[in-house]
Amino acid sequence: MRKLLIAAAIALFGAAGSAEATFQIRVSTNGGGTFGPAISDNLAGDTNGAVGIIDVTLAGVNFHASSTSNTSTGVTTLDLQLQGTPNAGPFNFVIQASLDGLLTAPPPLILANKFTDASFDGGTVTARTWIDDNNNLFGGGGGAGVLDIKLDTGSMAPHAAAQLFGPFNASTPYSITAQVTAQGTAQDPNGANATSFSLDNNNRITPGPAPLSLILVLTGAPVLGLGSAIRRRRARMVA
Repeated sequence: MRKLLIAAAIALFGAAGSAEATFQIRVSTNGGGTFGPAISDNLAGDTNGAVGIIDVTLAGVNFHASSTSNTSTGVTTLDLQLQGTPNAGPFNFVIQASLDGLLTAPPPLILANKFTDASFDGGTVTARTWIDDNNNLFGGGGGAGVLDIKLDTGSMAPHAAAQLFGPFNASTPYSITAQVTAQGTAQDPNGANATSFSLDNNNRITPGPAPLSLILVLTGAPVLGLGSAIRRRRARMVA
């Protein structure tokens, strides 16, 4: 039996305003119709006793998550990965990682997202990320579109370059949920055309009042109009 690896990593940086947060993952094998129980580190369902690692076996597939459970005012990153080779046959996975108690502030806030698809064939993959001002894990249970969802990326196809969403306002503490979906039909895992996953929904929240142009530069996204603005400033200095 082949195993599928899901890794959700949370790294949060900043010197001030740190606090404990709750980190969970949950998995649906029927396209989000129903979810298995949410799994927290070192609580029921976690078969790994190490701090910051969650292991759970569901429907013959091994799911793995790792995290650091603190938050700060500086910057928050949430990384949800899906890697492995599923058993032969139809599959329809929805995987969510959620973190509450976020203190990254002050608003307005910007979310930078990358969703990479290094290796996948035989189906369709999407990613989605949303912010809940009510600080509920998984966005209050309903996900995107629910009242008090302050930002929703919508369904995203893979994109290697960072995309920016916002600015948005959220009152601390708030929560973030990242989602990856994978649907299709897996080939024989022992054959030459075995279906494999290597998906990564990577998110970074930064607070204001950093200029949007600076955030774009730091994330590698294109900065429209920045060059002309610099030229105008130089012209004024010469004059």
